[in-house]
Amino acid sequence: MDAGLRVVRRTTAPGLVVLSLDGYVDLGTAAVLAGALHDAVTARPAPEVLTVDCAGLVFCTSSGLNEFLEARRAATARGITFRLAAPRAQTSRLLRAAGSDTVFEILPADDAA
Repeated sequence: MDAGLRVVRRTTAPGLVVLSLDGYVDLGTAAVLAGALHDAVTARPAPEVLTVDCAGLVFCTSSGLNEFLEARRAATARGITFRLAAPRAQTSRLLRAAGSDTVFEILPADDAA
């Protein structure tokens, strides 16, 4: 795993999976994020809700945004609710600039779990 991004997966309640991100997502670490998102979306049994906790994500490029969008598409196709939680200012700006802030369900920090 790349030292620039750490992903921790936890089940907080039946059917609810949270991926907590710590570090940054760029071209060099996007594969780590992609793998974790893919594993969560294709897990058996499938979660009902997949929340990506972005509180520890200090920087995100379009590579990360692309992985979030792809995971959301795959989750929706499988009937899984996909949410982002607690994005920091930089990630929020990226989402707004790309027009993706309206595509994702975005939760405040207190609702990540």
